[in-house]
Amino acid sequence: MSQDKVDRLGTNALLYAFTKALHRAVGGSAAAVMRQAGPDMLKELTALGIGEIDSNDIDVIQVKVATLLKELGFCEDISFEATDESLDIHVKGCSFWELTQHLKEEGIPPFACPFAGIMVAICEKNLGVRARIKDIAPEGDRASLIQLQLLK
Repeated sequence: MSQDKVDRLGTNALLYAFTKALHRAVGGSAAAVMRQAGPDMLKELTALGIGEIDSNDIDVIQVKVATLLKELGFCEDISFEATDESLDIHVKGCSFWELTQHLKEEGIPPFACPFAGIMVAICEKNLGVRARIKDIAPEGDRASLIQLQLLK
């Protein structure tokens, strides 16, 4: 295995432990903690190559986000459906899908979804709207639908 690639199973094991510990420590407030992490995730991913997203065009944002997340191996594909009030994010081949399902089986909501955290930060920074995670649900094998509510 190349030193440039991170093992998906090892990464999921670490994320599982951190997510479960955070939820155990702060309970329902864990989502608020992760909401604060979204802009930091975006900043670090920007340093890895997402480039400064200076557009408020959702189609441009989708292309840049999809390119980076696919290159990093986070997913196989990502697409958006946007309205004035919502943004649906379809993630296929999610590298964190099994982790999310395992946490949900233990009664821990998927508050730490990196796709949701990154997109909340992008919506607030580039679209000038407040965003909140409405739902994260499986859409099939290793596929998820993340629904964000956009508040003006």
